Amino acid sequence: MNETQRRREALLHETRNLYRNDRIPAVHPRYRAVYRKLYNTSPSSGDGNSSTLGARIFISLVLFAIFAAADYNGENIWRYTPTQIVSEIQNQPDFSGYLKDF
Repeated sequence: MNETQRRREALLHETRNLYRNDRIPAVHPRYRAVYRKLYNTSPSSGDGNSSTLGARIFISLVLFAIFAAADYNGENIWRYTPTQIVSEIQNQPDFSGYLKDF
């Protein structure tokens, strides 16, 4: 092969890489999973947008276990009883004061 033919093949290879259709178009992060499934691509390892659902579920389960154990043993969590915690969770805030200030 001479130099001209090598150069043509290199340019052809670069052009094919530039215009290939297997890349995912730019989409909103909310719809990224749908496009990956549609185009059958796996997420890149370095995109930095990994899901934290597993970690949030784990933390929630640990906090619930602490609450359930404290309720079962009649212990306080910091300075609050489990009954006070449940009543604060069930409390509906009154936003009418905020609307008047607006």
